[in-house]
Parts: sequence; structure tokens; C-alpha cells
Amino acid sequence: MNPLVGKTRLAVAIALQRKILDFGMAPRSNELPKTGFAVEIDGRIKAEFNTREGAQNGAIELKRRFPALRIRLYDAETQSRHEIQA
Repeated sequence: MNPLVGKTRLAVAIALQRKILDFGMAPRSNELPKTGFAVEIDGRIKAEFNTREGAQNGAIELKRRFPALRIRLYDAETQSRHEIQA
């Protein structure tokens, strides 16, 4: 197993935790949100946000720090996903 895999996940988790107050993040759940927006990292929902701006800011920051990750925004209203580019 690659020793960097666990460190990358930890770094992503830390980065998401630091954005809780800055971007109005809602509590995380294991299913797709019914309202608002979510950040999806490598196919898994990692964080939920009340606003598109908060979700985009968090996702863009993560993509800058970790360009190899596949990061998408999930919009609960339209039930669609949008890829985040670096």
C-alpha cells in the first residue's frame, strides 16, 4: 500500500474541517443532500454546504492543493454534478 494515501485523506479532511466556519458548511451525512450543495471527492460526498459560493470556494481550494483528486460539486436542486477544474 502506498504510504501517501492515508496522508492525502488526512490532509483533505483537515482542509475541509478548516472551511467549516468560512463557508457555512452543513453537517456531513452518508447520503446525497436534499437541499444545498455538496463537495464530492473521488466519487464520495465529503462535505455539504448551504450555498453554491461556499461549496465552490472550498472545492477550488482543495483542487489547488490536491490537483490529482477528482473534485465535483453536487447541486441537490437540479441533482447534477459539475467538475471543478484547477
